[in-house]
Parts: sequence; C-alpha cells; structure tokens
Amino acid sequence: DLNFIIIQTTSLATRTGKSLLNPDKNTNYRENEVKSPNDLRDEILSCPNRLFTDGQTMTHKDMQLYRTSCKLDLITRFSLRPPELMTIVDMVGKYYRWFKVSSTPLKDTVIQEFLDDDLQKSAWIDAMKCQLLLRKRALPELLTWIDTIINEEGIYLPMVELFRKLYEVSNVNENELSDSDQIFLKFAEKHLFYDDNDEDHLPIPVYSSIKPTMGPEFVLSTLLSLGRFSTERELLLQNNLRDCFRHAKLIGDENDECSLKLYSNQVMNKYVSTQLLYFPNGQRMIDAFIIQAGDLFDSVIINNEIPITEMPAVQLSALLLENDELFDRFQKGLKKDVVEAAIRELGESYLRCNVPSLDDLLNATKDEPLDWDPVNNFTKSPQQSDESYEEQLFAIKVCVESINSYLDVTNTHFVKNIIITGFPGGGKTFIMMYIVIYGRCRGLNIITVAMMCHRAIQLGGWHWHKLLCIPVDRGNNMSVYRMTELAIQKLERHPMRIKFIRSLNMVANDEMGQSQAEIDNVIDNIFKVICGINVHKGNKLLIGTYDPTQLQPIRGRPLLLSPCIIPCYKIVPIKNSFRAQDYHFFRIQQIARTSYKELLDNHDMIDEFENLCNGFTFVDSWNDPEITPDTFRIYARNVPAKEASRNFIHSVERIYARTDRNQRKCIDLQRRMYSHQEWITAITKTSTFLDSKAKEQETLCFFKGAIYQCTFNHDGFFSQSQLALCYDVPNQRDLDNFRRIKLLVFPPTIKYDSFQFDSNLPKDHYIEIGFKEVFVSQAPETIYFYDEIKCIRRQYGLRHYVTGTIHGAMGDTYNRMAISVSDIEKLFSLWDRGQLIV
Repeated sequence: DLNFIIIQTTSLATRTGKSLLNPDKNTNYRENEVKSPNDLRDEILSCPNRLFTDGQTMTHKDMQLYRTSCKLDLITRFSLRPPELMTIVDMVGKYYRWFKVSSTPLKDTVIQEFLDDDLQKSAWIDAMKCQLLLRKRALPELLTWIDTIINEEGIYLPMVELFRKLYEVSNVNENELSDSDQIFLKFAEKHLFYDDNDEDHLPIPVYSSIKPTMGPEFVLSTLLSLGRFSTERELLLQNNLRDCFRHAKLIGDENDECSLKLYSNQVMNKYVSTQLLYFPNGQRMIDAFIIQAGDLFDSVIINNEIPITEMPAVQLSALLLENDELFDRFQKGLKKDVVEAAIRELGESYLRCNVPSLDDLLNATKDEPLDWDPVNNFTKSPQQSDESYEEQLFAIKVCVESINSYLDVTNTHFVKNIIITGFPGGGKTFIMMYIVIYGRCRGLNIITVAMMCHRAIQLGGWHWHKLLCIPVDRGNNMSVYRMTELAIQKLERHPMRIKFIRSLNMVANDEMGQSQAEIDNVIDNIFKVICGINVHKGNKLLIGTYDPTQLQPIRGRPLLLSPCIIPCYKIVPIKNSFRAQDYHFFRIQQIARTSYKELLDNHDMIDEFENLCNGFTFVDSWNDPEITPDTFRIYARNVPAKEASRNFIHSVERIYARTDRNQRKCIDLQRRMYSHQEWITAITKTSTFLDSKAKEQETLCFFKGAIYQCTFNHDGFFSQSQLALCYDVPNQRDLDNFRRIKLLVFPPTIKYDSFQFDSNLPKDHYIEIGFKEVFVSQAPETIYFYDEIKCIRRQYGLRHYVTGTIHGAMGDTYNRMAISVSDIEKLFSLWDRGQLIV
C-alpha cells in the first residue's frame, strides 16, 4: 500500500518527463505558453513576493524555447513551483510528498478567477499554469517543517499564517467556525486540498541511484536530492562546487579547514541517514559507498576538487592499448593527419615559435618526449595587438598546466577540461592546435573532432558521429540512453575504432557550441562504457573552442546548460581580435554582439554600425558580375541554397561546351508504405520532397575543375563532406549506368579558400601535393517517408560545392562570399540572431 514517486536526479539532458503539449484539446495551451509566466500575475496581484523570480522566468523561457525537443521532468517542474511556496517548500522530495501537481494547464480566464490578492481566496498555480493541491495528510508534516525554518531570513510569513489557518479550520468542527472561516474552509476543500482519504500513506520520494564513484553525477544528485534551493538554474550557476553546496544550504559560510571538515561530515551523515541506509545493498557494498562518498565530499567541500579513485588516465590508456601491425598503421595515419593540420593552422607561427619538425612530432612518445616549451617559444605576431598576445599566452599557460597535471601519475584529482571562448578572429582554433602540438611533444595520443564533418576534416580529424558511431536522431525521439546503446552496438562492429578510443589521451574539439547538451551526454556515456571508467569523458583531456554568441544547436539545449560544465571544465575567455587587424571589422563584431536592450537606447552605436557596414559590397541581384564563379554563396535557409545549386548548373551549361561536360540526373522512386510492390518512378510531388530531404542533388554536372562535396563515408577512402576534384571527366555511358567514377579528394592540408585549380597542370602534380585518387559510386540508398509512401533517390554521393547554409559555413574561412539578408522575403530572412554573428 506504499506509494512511491520516482524523482530523477541525473543531469538535465538525461531526465525524462511529460510532453509540454496539453492533452486537453479544448485548452489552447500552445497559444498561452509563449507568454511570460508573470503576465497575468502583474495584472491581478499587487504583492511582489507572489511574482515568479528571475530564475523561474528564465527556466520557463528555456522550456518554451526547447519545447519541441524537451519534456518537463520533476526537477524542472519543482523549479517552476508557485512563488508563494518558494521560501517555504524548497526541497524536491518534500514538495512532491506534500503536494499533488495537476498535469493539465489552465486557461487564462480560469487563472484570472483563481488568483487573488487575498491568499485565502487564491489558488496555487505554477509557471506552467498547473494547479497545486495540498495533501491533507501532509499538513502536520508541513507545519512541523515550518517550525524548524520560521526564523530563517526571507520566509514568506503570510503563507505561514495561511497554512496554520488551514490546519485550524480543518481540525475544528464546522459548526464551531465563524461564517468567514466556513467560507474559507469550503474554498480550501475545493481549490487548496487534495483529498487523499483513499491513500494510507504519503508518497515516498525515491531518487536516482548514483554511485559515489561517478564523481560529478553523484555530486549533482546529492545537491538535487538533499539540497534546499529555489531553481536548478540558480543552484548550478555558482562559481565552484563548494559554492553550489553552500547555495543548497548543505554547508555554512566559513572557509577555514576545520569548519569545512565539519561541513563535510554533516553532509556525509545526511547522505547515509536519508539515502544510503535504504539502499538494497550488501554490507560490503555499503562500506565501499561510505568510504567513497566520504572521500568525495571531503575533496569537493574542503579542496574544491573532484577526486579520482581509478588508475591515472595516462597509465590506463597504455594498459588498454593492444598493439598490432594493422592498428599501428591506422593510428599513425590519424596521427599524421592531425599533426599536419596543426602545422598548417599555425602558418608562419610554425617557424616563429620554433615548433619541432613533422617527423619529430610523429615519433614523440611519453617515454621519450620532445624538449619544447610552448610558453617561452610563443612569440607575438607582427600585426597582433599586445592585448591579444597576452590573452593567448594566458590561455596557452592554462592548457599546458592541465596537460602537465594530466601526465602526472601521482595526481589523484580530476583534471578539468579547457574551453577557449571568444568570437571569430580571436585565435581560438589557433590556440587549440598550438596545444595539440605540445600534446604531441609529450607523446599524447590525440584526435581533433568537430560536430560538422567538413570542419573536422580541415583539422585532420573525424566528426563525433563517425568517431563514436552516434546515430542521427532525425525524429528527435531517442533518449540519451537509447542513443548511447545504439552507438555502442555499432562500435562493437568496429574493434579498431574501440582500440583507438581506449588509447586516446586528449581530444581537441572545435566549435563545441554546435553540440547540444544531450549529445554531449551521449559522448560522455560512450567514453565511460568503452573505457570502463566512471570519470567524465572516460578521463580523456578535452581542449575545445566555443563561441557562445554564435549559432546554438538547432535541436536540444545549448551545451552550457549541461550540469557538467562547472565541475568538469575551465573556461578561458578571448576578448581581443587576432585575425581582424582592421579595427573596423573588430568594431563590427563588438557592436553585433551587444545586447539589443543596450542598442535600443544607443542610436549613436546603431549609426556607427551602419557606417561600418558601408565597407561591404552591395549588389542588386545574385546575377551581378561582382558575384564571380569563385564566390561562395551562403544562405540562412536550405531552400535558396538548393535553388542556387540549380542555377549554378544552368550557368555551367551556358559556359561549357557540351563536349566538355557530362551530366547525371537522379532517379527518384517510390512505393506505398507497408507494400511489397516494385519501386515505381516518383511523382513530381515526391521528387520535390526528396529535393528538400536528400543530401544528393537532382542533377550533377561533371567538368574539368569541378569541386564536389561527398555525401557519405567510405572508410579508408573519403568522408562525408570531404571535398573532391574532378580532373578526368567521366564519359556519359559510365554515368548513365552509375559506374564508379574517378575523383581526387582533397587532403586535410589544403583548404578550399586557398586552392586554385590550374587545368594546365598534370594530374600527378595534384597527387604529389596530397590529393588522393578514389572511386566514387552511387550513394547508399536512404528510405524517406512521406505522405504514406516510401521514397528513395539514386544518385552519386556528391553535390556541387558552390553554396551552403550559415550553419554549415560556421568556422570556415572564405576569400569571397556572398549572402542575402531580407526582412521581406522569407527565404532570405535570418531565423536566429546568431546567424548575423557568424
């Protein structure tokens, strides 16, 4: 007869919950939910204590922004509780034990009736417009709790009086009540009390079972389950973990070692008495948990660090490494790509900073490292400002210290990962690749990664989905755990890749902002499972770059909302421009990143921005001669980008003679869903749908010097988004029969913006500078579902590299680019302010 409430105290990205859409079709919830939660309260209530706090408003806004991809879990719902209860009921477990929360939001007209300045005539309604009811059995417990906190600062005393009044009128014979008390009791029975007479006990909150060996996850679970806080957002946005415990009222304000030890013991006692005592484990397991939890609390509260009980990461990766000839070749190939890309990224700094040679970097080991000091050898560029140089030098020092601590086998604490933040031109990627060079000097096994495939290729590495076999969740239906499970199942079919992941020491992650918090959690889980260690990212050292003002992930929550950011990362800001020596461009960047609230009252800054933009070249149409064939066309949306590809093919048909070019149109097929009939030619409507969904183009034009982008992976030959050059034009017969064709794929050492094709040079010249001749065939067939039919597109796995979206171009460098921005034409409108920043 016991009733349990399961409260997930894991990270936000992994928690499940109910959909935000209202099950009651008669309630226009979608219309209501876009409003601020304080809109109605501002109109009705005069007391500021009954308005939702800034933290609640931001949490509510977050749920609205990501309502299509996120669900409302119990922790988030607790953060959105009625403001009248904020200071009194500030523990998750007590909230759900004492109150029943409705799952159906109310209409605005109903809320207007239910809210009143008089608390005795007002219902309790949370930020999601759902009503709360107090369980009758919980009232004595609630009053006992109020007696223990009544002297604390900030308690909303009118609510204390209300609860005492509720207890008084509900425990007295109704005939003995005054007329006003009888009216209040009737109102309470209808709008404040939940009738739990059919229940023998109050619900028992049950939290997620997190082992103390899972450092950051265990700390988060402890804060959420034992702490007292207003919102999860405010709880986690503290300067460090100790301050998080302080905000949760689990420890006091003193910072001397004796007091901190006392605080740690108090938290440990609370954990054992309220949670560990009820775990269904054996004595040996409980003893281990006590020791591990005690060490963790001591380390976090006293030293402000997360301890590691596992083998040092450097030794563990060496122990897990199983060398064989095939794996050695595989690893050396990736190592060479990364080092060559790093040297290319350094440019002239390679010589100025006395960087070791390519061969020396490839041959460096942990036992025989290279003697190169990245701090003392780092010299200022001739065009670089002193402020930019000092910033970069500081970032390099922080990264070097982390690598040295990581390599220290006597270190027993978690080495925090590094995120270098700043705007384009600040030199974030330069610093990251400079540190990659130092990591190789120390013999670390390193890979460069990015969320976008073409960006990863430019850095000589792999994109995350290829490295860890992460499935693409096109329908946004898979949980973090399901994606992790599918990725590991697929990884088990690639033993070479598993060996490589286990042997890794360091990961250089460019443009981390393109990953949502949910995918970052998947990556974390995969590393932990593959490496068999419960430490963040499998105890791999991660050095990444991030621009918080650029585009955020299209789906899911931004990376910075992950609860692992504060305990597991150091953030190093870059505020001055390195690449933009021209002050005008630097100033454009500054103004574009200024808050719109500041710009509204600063007309001079808007005028300055308009004058600075006069340096751009404006034309009337895309057919203007200023937009030359080597100009890369960038669009805010996919539709005009695809249309521009068609226009490019038309221009090729006009420029090149029919004997100098050949074409291949796609074959679109369809059949009814759940049918076993043969595929038939697709109708126009289906082909139009495939144009918007398939990566492959409707028509491909082959001519000498044409540049394409591959649309699928072919291990050992080319990767998705890798560029390919057409030198030998394939004959029409081969194209008609979808026979394999020869192309030259770009090496990571050559960037598109610096490449100029010369038809007079022989093919061998391009092969000598790194191009690789490969065969490209028809792309693997992907089935798309549309209007009760299945459809496929048969075409070579290529597309012309002449256009792209702003999302796809983020982080790239172009000699010439053209873009159209309009607030009239929908196809050319910006739908994210970050697109302007990019």
